[in-house]
Amino acid sequence: MKRPYVIYFLLVILAIICTWSCTNDEGESDIDILTPNDSTQSSYESREIPK
Repeated sequence: MKRPYVIYFLLVILAIICTWSCTNDEGESDIDILTPNDSTQSSYESREIPK
C-alpha cells in the first residue's frame, strides 16, 4: 500500500469521535459512559427477578 498514513489518520479521527461520543459535556443527550453528570446516570437500578 502506497499511503498507509491515510488509514492511520482515519483511525485517529474515528478514535476522537468515539471518545467525544462517550463523554458527557452537554447533558443527557448522549451515552454517558465516562462522565455521568447526575445520580440517575451514574447509578444503575437493580431489580430482583420475580420467581
